[in-house]
Amino acid sequence: MAQSLLQIAQSLRDANKKVQLIYAFNGTGKTRLSREFKELIAPKNPETEEEETEIKIMYYNAFTEDLFYWDNDLMKLKIQPNEYTKWILQDQGQEPNIAAHFQRYTNDKLTPTFNEEYTIKDQDNKDVTIPPYSEVSFSFERGNDEPSEFVKISKGEESCFIWSVFYSLLKEAIEALIPLGEAQEEIKSLTVIAESKSKDTKKAENLAKKSRNKEDANKADVLRNEAEVANIELNTAQEKLKNLGGLFNNLDYVFIDDPVSSLDDTHLIELAVNIAELIKYSNSGLKFIITTHNPLFYNVLFNEFNGVKNTIKWRLEKLDDGTFSINELVSDSPFSYHLFLLSELEKAIQSPNDIKKFHFNFLRNILEKTSTFLGHNKWEDLLPQESREAYYKRIINLSSHSKHHGEEISIIEENDKRVLSFLVEEVKRRYGFKSTINPNVIEENGTV
Repeated sequence: MAQSLLQIAQSLRDANKKVQLIYAFNGTGKTRLSREFKELIAPKNPETEEEETEIKIMYYNAFTEDLFYWDNDLMKLKIQPNEYTKWILQDQGQEPNIAAHFQRYTNDKLTPTFNEEYTIKDQDNKDVTIPPYSEVSFSFERGNDEPSEFVKISKGEESCFIWSVFYSLLKEAIEALIPLGEAQEEIKSLTVIAESKSKDTKKAENLAKKSRNKEDANKADVLRNEAEVANIELNTAQEKLKNLGGLFNNLDYVFIDDPVSSLDDTHLIELAVNIAELIKYSNSGLKFIITTHNPLFYNVLFNEFNGVKNTIKWRLEKLDDGTFSINELVSDSPFSYHLFLLSELEKAIQSPNDIKKFHFNFLRNILEKTSTFLGHNKWEDLLPQESREAYYKRIINLSSHSKHHGEEISIIEENDKRVLSFLVEEVKRRYGFKSTINPNVIEENGTV
């Protein structure tokens, strides 16, 4: 069903699940969805255009990374003034944990150093105070007392560092909310007890009125006192609840959009497992939405949350008219990415006007994965031997600048469409792929 991103954001809110895992191609609108969701949960004041002081949602996306920018002249990563980093660095002293998380995903010698407050002169020779924890420098520690030169880190390392800041904040929030979750469970139990005592008291009072028996009246008095004690305990627990959680007492949602896709497979798996463990540890009713275009990251999380209650998996798609659809993935198994790409190719081939440049990248991706599985060194070895070099060059030319769905939607020549259709059918026939359009049809020569 065609929907706007706002409508999809509303459906994610209304789903009321602890974990919602969403797969989508790059360029589909994941980051815009995170913004729509954020505005839905914590809208700005229409008069002041300022956000509410209560933290209802934490989110990590491309806009989070915009809080940090690199100064090439000073070889420093600068931090835009914001409450999140101020709280986690100055108030909570999370600097060592941020450094540890960062080194786990990059290099255990690459060390971030936050600045202390210092003063510089501006162009008018006036003193300008640089606040503490507003800049980060990076160096490779040698294990001795020799000073290390500051270095410029890569864009991928920069993303890792920003994620490490967010992850430390998220971990701190979840740990701060653990007593809140425990108190909530206690209140549930006390509520049941208080309601039960209240019902027993009313029954005893009615019985005492009818019987006018002193023993029944005494029993009603005892139950009334027990009900009052139960209500006092419940009220005390509810008051205690108000003071738990601190800054995060009103936090309802965490939205994570594609964290650190530049990591190698080993570290990406580790990151996914770390996120899953942290989410499973959360007990306060906090709800998590994770979006990604990375099939490995998605599949690891899928397996981590498989069988976990109150979890749902989705696939987000952008339609040709600019609207969107989101569909639940009901299988108990993570999707096979190459089969998913094959289904997209088959659908496009059925409507040749829908064939775009990125579909050649899909074919290349399938060939790469299949060649690895079959033990070939080069994916082009899987192409038909006749005109192999021509097919290879055609795929390279049409796929090299179109790595993601939604990029470079240019007009494809009719001959290229015929080549794509031929190669897809040839790969299916040669390597035994089951048709995704007609699941009962299996091509000859095997079962890949």
